[in-house]
Amino acid sequence: RVDSVACGADHSVFCAGGVVWGCGRGLEGQLGGDRMLLERSLGPIALPLVSNEAASQAVCGADHTIVLTTLGGALAIGEGSRGQLGVKASRPQVAVRVPCRPGVAAWVKAACGATYTVLVSDLGSSYIAGTVDPSKDGDGSLRHIPATGSSTIVDVHGGFKTAFFLTRSGWVWALHANGWEQQSDLRSIHVSAISAGGAHALVLGGPCRDVWSFGDGTDGQLGRQGSAEEPAAVVKRLQLAPRG
Repeated sequence: RVDSVACGADHSVFCAGGVVWGCGRGLEGQLGGDRMLLERSLGPIALPLVSNEAASQAVCGADHTIVLTTLGGALAIGEGSRGQLGVKASRPQVAVRVPCRPGVAAWVKAACGATYTVLVSDLGSSYIAGTVDPSKDGDGSLRHIPATGSSTIVDVHGGFKTAFFLTRSGWVWALHANGWEQQSDLRSIHVSAISAGGAHALVLGGPCRDVWSFGDGTDGQLGRQGSAEEPAAVVKRLQLAPRG
């Protein structure tokens, strides 16, 4: 049974039976271990995690991999020059342990963007390592994200340069290069899931789990059938054509 799958810029990982498998590009260390300088792997290989803990989830940034374990730990693998591994690293890293913060017993959710990692604790608080702006350096520290106030984070998803946070109260927050933004247009939709791309996002919401889109649509990625020039802030429900 495969528990989770994830894709980076040029690598893929699969978490199954407590083991993380990976394939694709490995030059930045995203496949871990003595394969750090592996140019590529055409088939899945087991990532050496240098830990006795079983893996429960794996997520990918552009050139890094984050593994959550069944004991609540987080291991970071690969490229970390922007601080995205939770440590400042000039060379690729092999499964370094992301430190827990005071009061945090376990990491329960993770998401990655191009050069950042977001972790959610068992208390529903969220932390970020690296930078959402790939043109800037991060210092490798794991920083608390206070903008969601007292709301408990129930899900997180990383786009290329934007991270989205879904709270228990139904609010969606976005973290991007310009700071924090509460996605007030989504409040009435009752969002149940969200996925982010380069500069756009899709959400599922409402009793019928309709698909809604917002963000950059210049290449048609919002599915709006000819309305690509609408303002990026507009949230609009997609009309899916019937099959065949």
